[in-house]
Amino acid sequence: MMKHIQMIALVKIALLVANVSALACPEPIRLFPSEFITADIIIVGQVQRYEAIIDIAATARVRQILEKIPKMKARTKDHVSILYGRFNIDVEQVLKGTVAARPDIYWAPATRGPAKSVPPGRYILGLVAMNDRVEYAKNLPHPPGALYVDEKSCAGAFIAEYSSDMGIKIRQLLNVRSQP
Repeated sequence: MMKHIQMIALVKIALLVANVSALACPEPIRLFPSEFITADIIIVGQVQRYEAIIDIAATARVRQILEKIPKMKARTKDHVSILYGRFNIDVEQVLKGTVAARPDIYWAPATRGPAKSVPPGRYILGLVAMNDRVEYAKNLPHPPGALYVDEKSCAGAFIAEYSSDMGIKIRQLLNVRSQP
């Protein structure tokens, strides 16, 4: 029984070290297209050169903790803690707001954090410029004109594949005709 309690405690500590927001949102909630369109800027474009910036110190701390948990030990070497993501996008269409033709986009770790990878492809993104609303990005790089992937707490980032159900519903809400 004591070993079971110790294992639960170690898992909780690993979650805390890996991502404090994971404890804030124990269960994800659904993101609705109507929430996505609350972003300041909405664009369609081709994602280019996505890069996940790894937090080396946090990765090492979490790996040390996972190493002590027998059921997690095998996954220890695969764990990485992502500090933030960044990419370029070739803007094809601006659905809301104004944006440069090829802006720098950052994906900050708020409640559902950046992905390890984003395959090149066509996406709809809801973005926000650096301002007081982007509290979670204050300690990240923010060069002039940089934009951040917006999100709804505990529901996820405002990024959807163009041809996905979410992408179709967002375009319908904005009365946008589908483009090949």
